[in-house]
Amino acid sequence: LNLCGEMVDKCRTEILPWVEKYRPSKLEELISHKDILETIGRFINENRLPHLLFYGPPGTGKTSTILACAKQLYEKNQLKSMVLELNASDDRGIGVVREQILNFASTKTIFGGRFKMIILDEADAMTRDAQNALRRSKVKFTEEGLQHLVLLSGGDMRRALNILQSTAMAFDMVNMENVYACVGKPKPDDIKAIVEWLFNKDFSETYKRITFLKLKKGLALQDILEEVHLFVQKVEIPALVRIYLIDRLAEIEESLTRGASDKLQLSALIAAFHIARDIIEKEAIVTGGWKHAPNKVAMDSILPSRSVGINMPTATDPYNEEEALFPVSSSDASRFLTSHPHVFVLHLACQTFL
Repeated sequence: LNLCGEMVDKCRTEILPWVEKYRPSKLEELISHKDILETIGRFINENRLPHLLFYGPPGTGKTSTILACAKQLYEKNQLKSMVLELNASDDRGIGVVREQILNFASTKTIFGGRFKMIILDEADAMTRDAQNALRRSKVKFTEEGLQHLVLLSGGDMRRALNILQSTAMAFDMVNMENVYACVGKPKPDDIKAIVEWLFNKDFSETYKRITFLKLKKGLALQDILEEVHLFVQKVEIPALVRIYLIDRLAEIEESLTRGASDKLQLSALIAAFHIARDIIEKEAIVTGGWKHAPNKVAMDSILPSRSVGINMPTATDPYNEEEALFPVSSSDASRFLTSHPHVFVLHLACQTFL
């Protein structure tokens, strides 16, 4: 039987057109298109071959390249069960997609653990309905994942599709964890933790924790600044404190873009929040609260270990009086302004404005 099989294969080879007989069987045997072949070779080695679209004039190696990929991916006895080739002479209607292609793609082989390959020669000759049916991508996702994807895209549809495709290619599921892992941005829980440290922990402990989180999750200080800025815009704090923090965040971001040290700018970020915390505490001591006092939930999210400003009577428009922001005693105020130069500059600016 083996002898008969070999004779049959030999006869088939002899009667084959030379185009088929001498077609390259490996990617290394192909000439030119070096960059493309190297890229495809890496995909094959990683077993992550994506959908490919080859285009170009006749005779440039489109069919030879994909057939060489198939022979490199599968053993000779697996080709029939793992590769479906539809050439120009086959029917190209929607029925082929719904029946032949989908049936082939949905069935699993007993011993073939790899993905299957479907080769559509002259795909542009397919009917429009058949092409639309092939465009559908089976992407598994969660609603939370899509919401955060939209948030990260910032209204840019191209960016949203790029993030979606990258996440779908890198992970089996498009959820919140995988979306943030794909783009390398800090997650909302990370930002909440960072802001809590900035408002509640001492300088050394905050620096240590943020540095650890950056190294553990590969976060950039620039990305942390952007998310902290959005958080500061939403959280309920005195308006003047918000202005001060946003101004300092802008300065730190500018320094980073000019190539300043991450360590120094992280220290500046922590210092800015410590000064803001001191302002809030001193204002609360003087006035017993602040204008538009935050509710308990918002207050707990900022200063969970303190009771400043909760259920306290508010002063009459504290932002129009110097005592609302600084100690009542002029000597105390001088010492406070001297020890907080950024607040001193802000104080002078407010006086000029008023």
